[in-house]
Amino acid sequence: MPGLSPDTPAPDGQREKPHKCPRCRHKWLVSKKGQSCPECGQMFPYELRDSEIKGFLVRVQPSGAKNFYLDYRHDGRRNRLRLGAYPNLSADGARELARIATGEAAKGIDLQERKKAQRVAVERAKHSTLEAFLERYVAWEETHRKVRHATRIRAVFPSKWLREPLTALNTWTLESWRREARKEGKKATTVNRDVAALKAVLSKAIEWGVLERSQIENLKPLKTDPIGRVRFLTTQEEKRIRKALRDRDLEMRERRERYNEHLSARGEKTFPPYPSPYADHLEPLVLILLNTGLRFGEATQLRHSEINLRDRLITVAGEGAKSGRTRVIPMNLEAHRILSSLKGAPGDRIFPGGGGNRLTTIKKSWTALREAAAISGFRLHDLRHTFASRVKRGGADLYAVQRLLGHSSPMMTQRYAHLQPDDLREAVEKVAG
Repeated sequence: MPGLSPDTPAPDGQREKPHKCPRCRHKWLVSKKGQSCPECGQMFPYELRDSEIKGFLVRVQPSGAKNFYLDYRHDGRRNRLRLGAYPNLSADGARELARIATGEAAKGIDLQERKKAQRVAVERAKHSTLEAFLERYVAWEETHRKVRHATRIRAVFPSKWLREPLTALNTWTLESWRREARKEGKKATTVNRDVAALKAVLSKAIEWGVLERSQIENLKPLKTDPIGRVRFLTTQEEKRIRKALRDRDLEMRERRERYNEHLSARGEKTFPPYPSPYADHLEPLVLILLNTGLRFGEATQLRHSEINLRDRLITVAGEGAKSGRTRVIPMNLEAHRILSSLKGAPGDRIFPGGGGNRLTTIKKSWTALREAAAISGFRLHDLRHTFASRVKRGGADLYAVQRLLGHSSPMMTQRYAHLQPDDLREAVEKVAG
């Protein structure tokens, strides 16, 4: 052919070769110009090659779409480079690009690899700053992670870091920030979690080709106590907290009764009495945490379908567990009694929040309850420690405690090993002969 144009038909019968239809498997001779299968009518793309520049061609789809390509060889391997689409790129313009690319290929340049590198560079530039990448990361995180790293990073690190390139985050920058955070009284465990969140985001940037390497990947975490703080209720504290729960429930009922009397005297509509046996979610929730060792988030995501009252089993679904793994927890008598009393409550969740949605916090009511019970230095999560300590003191081994608590690593369960020191005491007594 003297030249190449997307609108130039190929001469009929030129360089015929056998062809097989992928739809009906019929075989026939087909020329360089594509045609339809004579049996089923399936249309096929065809290619027209230029007579001036070797490897330069246009590929025409059955839809009529036309794209220019250049076939070239690099290290003995055949490659194909897309130059552009017609009519955005004319045949003359595509030929000029092909002539330039042919010369570069002759110099040993891998055109396809260079194009990929340029594409990666454009993608990296688009998400070069921490803030820009976090916007992309959030969409992935909402689907794949329970822990919100992006939210944590925006909250704890200097705002100017968000405007800086990802490559500016280095070991020295993080070391300086950690030093200042510790001076301000931030705990080492919290600092480590903050840095771990940033590391996770940068690792994802590497995986997605936005960042070549992370300069903080080798930053070692601060040393912490692997056992950590273990606070649990004493017998007297538990009595006080149980009394405070009952007193609170009674006060709520009396307050509503008095208010209804006031409304009734004014001829206004009264409120329905509180349900029995619990006026609201606080008392049953606290007692369930105490008797099952569930995390707050796990308990508030429990659904009625996950409670087996007949076999006295609670199923913690993997999607609601911190470890992401489903586990089954036996109920003791008190947990069974509480959950039985909540059976048939409206809604799907055992402890619903406003509008039937998941309950997200009880900070205000929990703080008031602690004050009423005269208990200090005790967090809601410490109910979980209380459960674990009693299971361990009851004679269960650490593996059983690990399974009940849903720890993914036995290291977390080691903090309860000291709660049954009889074997250590016996070993020390032997020293005395």
